[in-house]
Amino acid sequence: MLGKYCAEWERKNKLKDVSVLAAAYRAGVPCYTSSPGDSTIGMNVAGVELRGNKLRVNPSIDVNETTAFVLAAKRGGGRSGVVLWGGGSPKNFMLQTEPQIQEVLRIKEFGQDFFIQVTRRAAGHWRSFRRYTRARP
Repeated sequence: MLGKYCAEWERKNKLKDVSVLAAAYRAGVPCYTSSPGDSTIGMNVAGVELRGNKLRVNPSIDVNETTAFVLAAKRGGGRSGVVLWGGGSPKNFMLQTEPQIQEVLRIKEFGQDFFIQVTRRAAGHWRSFRRYTRARP
């Protein structure tokens, strides 16, 4: 939804390819924010709620949808992967599909196969992911 507004802003301002969200929207690529409550978006949503706006954010929808993408890829004989912007919370959010599948849904399947992480953290820290997922950078 945010990508649609970014694409419209680009169009109105006669700009092209200045927004990652707009480009993802045009390509039909979903984008997620890991923790709405600890982000600028979350603070703005909370602020407008105090002024009477009825917008509500439900992170369960995103958890179930990202898990469904992974399961659909696996069940269709394919693989899955993600691009992560940052570490910490975004990484945990996208790689949690494996424990969601195995521990919560009790399905014998693995999570993401691949991920690309864009971060400032020094190389070599990928080994810490082993306890959470089989995905490799």
